[in-house]
Amino acid sequence: MIKKYNKLSSIIKIFLVFLMYCVTATICTQILMKFLGNHLFNISSGREVIDFLLNTEIGMFLLKIIESICLLSTIFLLLKVFDNKTIKDIGIKDLNKNYKYLIYGLILGAVSITGIFLILLMGKLIVLENSLKRPIINIYILIDILLFTLVGINEEVLCRGYILNVLDVKKKPIRSSIISSAIFSLLHILNPNVKIIGMINIFFIGLLFSYMYIKTKNLWMSIGYHITWNYFQGNVFGFPVSGQNKFSSIYNIEYIKESIVTGGGFGPEAGIVVTLIISISFIFVWIFILRNEVYMNKY
Repeated sequence: MIKKYNKLSSIIKIFLVFLMYCVTATICTQILMKFLGNHLFNISSGREVIDFLLNTEIGMFLLKIIESICLLSTIFLLLKVFDNKTIKDIGIKDLNKNYKYLIYGLILGAVSITGIFLILLMGKLIVLENSLKRPIINIYILIDILLFTLVGINEEVLCRGYILNVLDVKKKPIRSSIISSAIFSLLHILNPNVKIIGMINIFFIGLLFSYMYIKTKNLWMSIGYHITWNYFQGNVFGFPVSGQNKFSSIYNIEYIKESIVTGGGFGPEAGIVVTLIISISFIFVWIFILRNEVYMNKY
């Protein structure tokens, strides 16, 4: 009976976080649209405002700020009400003491996507439209750093921080990781050009992030990896990011042929090269954790 209640309570907590987030985000987005319609566009129809929010980088950034406030506030409230916990208890530890995890995650995410880019380029599966010596730099490249930082924080706090802990990751790490990674993958199911292998790879990436969290006991490595994985994918090399292709990029690429290797319109996440790179990333994370444990034991 107790086990059944615990299982039910976990489901309820996960359901509530999505329900409360959707309600608050919808209300706040409507307020934002009203404000923009009255002060920026001076129109009564919301069509132009919606187009601005969904199809421009500044609009997406404003929308992501609203989403972040609503999501993090919802998680903070539910943690306090149900478990008397804070954000710190689910992995947002003191950055001054854990900055090395963030740095390693940022580096590993950037290196991983760069490796994918080089494999596809040298394999003549993509071509560069502008030379490596002629990068395209504009203000949107900088804005999107903030955008993808918010994306990384939001998704990691939700899927690895909140959901993993609600599922009792300390006692059931494998089950918790599988369920949270499945939810993480399903969050992308309505993205443009979605493919089965893309969903599988995102699930696989979710397992990698769960492994990072379980081993480091904080979210900073997965947040770092998540940020640069998305940013380098979309804004540096010009790939679609989980089907989204609305970002300014330093380099522009063109697919020679869409295939299971390149991922096509969904981006490299729907290609088998990502499957390989994520597998290798598990090894690098394991090596980092092992070396860190040796260092801690030594000193």
